[in-house]
Amino acid sequence: MLRNAYEGCAPCPDGRWSTGGQITTCSRCIPEYSTPLQACNFTCVSNYFGQDCLACSQAMSKAKVTKPTYSHWIDGRDTCSFECDLSYERVDDECAKCALAAEDCNGAWIPQTCSWTCLPAFFAQDEQANQPDCMRCSVLKERQAASKPAHSEWLDGLPDCRFGPEIGYNCTNESCEPCPALVQHAHWTNLNPRLGARCDFACDQGYFGHPEFHGRCELCAVYLEEILPKHRRPTKPARSQWISNVTCNGASWACMDGTHLGSTGNYCCPDQIAYSIVDASVNPCKVRCLEGFLWDKDEASCRTCFPLPQHARWSTGNCSFVPLPGYQCVDGVCSRCPTASSLPVNSNYIDSDVACTYACNQGPGFFGHPQHPGICERCSVFMSDVVSPGDRMALPNHAFWEDGVTKCDRDSWACGENYVKSVHERYCCPKPRT
Repeated sequence: MLRNAYEGCAPCPDGRWSTGGQITTCSRCIPEYSTPLQACNFTCVSNYFGQDCLACSQAMSKAKVTKPTYSHWIDGRDTCSFECDLSYERVDDECAKCALAAEDCNGAWIPQTCSWTCLPAFFAQDEQANQPDCMRCSVLKERQAASKPAHSEWLDGLPDCRFGPEIGYNCTNESCEPCPALVQHAHWTNLNPRLGARCDFACDQGYFGHPEFHGRCELCAVYLEEILPKHRRPTKPARSQWISNVTCNGASWACMDGTHLGSTGNYCCPDQIAYSIVDASVNPCKVRCLEGFLWDKDEASCRTCFPLPQHARWSTGNCSFVPLPGYQCVDGVCSRCPTASSLPVNSNYIDSDVACTYACNQGPGFFGHPQHPGICERCSVFMSDVVSPGDRMALPNHAFWEDGVTKCDRDSWACGENYVKSVHERYCCPKPRT
């Protein structure tokens, strides 16, 4: 049974081990960055060091190995060593501060030395110097009194020290020629020096066209009305004008002098509109035409209406009219009312929405019409003879109906001479003697 229990066991591969017994897996027994030898022996892979195969800086720190001040361990090399920090150079086993600073000369330090090389886009007049004075191309060539073609300039900021064209020129070989003539209302745009031609241009502010329409730089009005294809041309409201600003499109308009933007948006109203009065409820210009004038939306003005028919007067609204009292209008012709010959005594035609409307005269008062059609009598006659018998009121003794009143009803009576109304106005009582 014991033999059978251990039957099938095998040794762990190199670099792995187990604690024996019934363990069925082998665990790693060597560091991560190592190569197994025999059993749990190993050797570190390249660039790793120490008993735990660590990077140089980690291995030296764990082993508490000292290094000079102003230095650092170098990782990633076949040997584990230190090097001096930038701006320090190695003297024996120490790091000494350099006397000059590479940064002051536009240089980049060479590790472990007090020498430097020039930064990109900077150049040394003496390329063999260990501590060169690095300068921009234009400064170097000026010191060297180097020659270049007319209308060119030395280019700073490039890997090589070369010349390129001035703005508005193009250099080929050893000569620089002017670009095609700049169009009117345009300016060159290649502000930064470069090797290639500097012939690009753009329209000045307030002018439009180029580059979509090559070589055209026009005011916004010309651009929108002449340069753009017809199907792309926007429209603007009447009494407005195109304005040149940063942009130029269908919204680039403003009302002309003497006009202002109306309340409904795309509409320009004259500041002064003849034959009108201010009315804040009327859009878009907040004015209402006087009677006899018609609002013209296209012209934003009040136009004279057609001739007013005889026997009519203007009403509110655009060119609307109504007949004078006593007349009616049909198809623009106003004639006397058909009831004129039979108009009741003591009545007159009045202003009304209904033509030929009449009413009893008001002063002195007459009463009846329209409750009692065709009748206009003084209050005394109206209450005594016109009111239906069932509605008539018997007057108190010594009382009479008053004429010349503005309202004629049951209270329109007064007491005779030497009598006064009682407290509750039901009787006529004798006046107290004095």
